[in-house]
Amino acid sequence: MKVRPIMFVAALVCLLIPSWLSAQESMDLAVQPEMITIGTSYTGMNLTVSGKIPEDCEAVAVLSGERAELHLKEKGKALGLLWMNMGSLKYTGVPSVFFISSQKRVEDMEGAGEGDDLSVNRIGFDGLKKSITVESEKPDIQRYVDELFKLKSQDGLYQEQTGNVTYESPSQGFKTFHITIAMPSRLTPGQYSVHVYSVKDGKITSDAEKPIEAKLDGVPAFLAKMAFGHSLLYGILATLIAIISGLVIGFVFQGAKEGSH
Repeated sequence: MKVRPIMFVAALVCLLIPSWLSAQESMDLAVQPEMITIGTSYTGMNLTVSGKIPEDCEAVAVLSGERAELHLKEKGKALGLLWMNMGSLKYTGVPSVFFISSQKRVEDMEGAGEGDDLSVNRIGFDGLKKSITVESEKPDIQRYVDELFKLKSQDGLYQEQTGNVTYESPSQGFKTFHITIAMPSRLTPGQYSVHVYSVKDGKITSDAEKPIEAKLDGVPAFLAKMAFGHSLLYGILATLIAIISGLVIGFVFQGAKEGSH
């Protein structure tokens, strides 16, 4: 009598695992390019994400950078007169970049407001805000998280890009999606990931992830290597460049002034 429940569970697992694996493999996720080169002419670029999902689902892509600690100073008026530092804030779990791409806003998807782990709402801005912690002497933590998102959005590092998803005609129960993600011009070198979710009725049915890397090239790479590996020489060169630039600007303005007489 004790063997039957075990056999039932084993049979259930055998049935569920193949279906789960097929759901994961069916997405067939591809990201181009997989390597982003940041040179002197880099001003941003488009990242193309494609794959397959069930025809009754929607694709939602999340591009995120590495999470790290972030330290900020809180500004305020002392005695209502002078602006000065009023305290320090320590944020934990802050991604350097966070872009979410979908055909329509995550908050507008049916069932997105439900609070379980499969809700698509947990992968949007609301879910990210809940995952970031703040150390502060003041109790209004949510305000500081909102301010952080405002700063990141103004810098173009946190974005919700909608309407940038296209679908091909369904075939054999699946449809191919294409997502174009506009990468920011202020991208820093490091590791990034593209996470694509298959969503139905506001619920995540499957997901896949691809890593990408951004690296410096050319003059920016040379300057970074010089700054970190030869700091003294870098400081001397930076000083010389500043002096030469000042002299050139001085001659230009002096010539312009003499020419105006």
